[in-house]
Amino acid sequence: MDPETDRLVNLLKVSLKILGITNREVARRLGMSPSYVSKLLSGASELRLDHVIRICRAAGIDPAEFFSLAYPRNPAGSLASSRLRDLLQNVQLQPPPPPVHASAYSEEQLQIMLKATLEKMLGRAGR
Repeated sequence: MDPETDRLVNLLKVSLKILGITNREVARRLGMSPSYVSKLLSGASELRLDHVIRICRAAGIDPAEFFSLAYPRNPAGSLASSRLRDLLQNVQLQPPPPPVHASAYSEEQLQIMLKATLEKMLGRAGR
């Protein structure tokens, strides 16, 4: 097993033990078999990121908190992470525009828009 995966699995197992949550209980909450959860946590089956996140949530652990426990923030950080942080600070996520309900259009407008869309899809635009 990769050392980083091993690190996450160990932290996950310790966290579950501290919280008093058994593999059987995790399996029940996730709708998995207890043997499969045991295989995931023992390394016998490949543990994917979605498994870690689902197990965290099943145990009531916020995934972001779990990963910050696994990887405490290094104040200096790597050059790549510093650069990403700088770039992402300037990104302003715009909320999507509110949806326009079909009732805002007349039946004729809807037919015109539908016809134009279909013609475009069929490659007949402008004919």
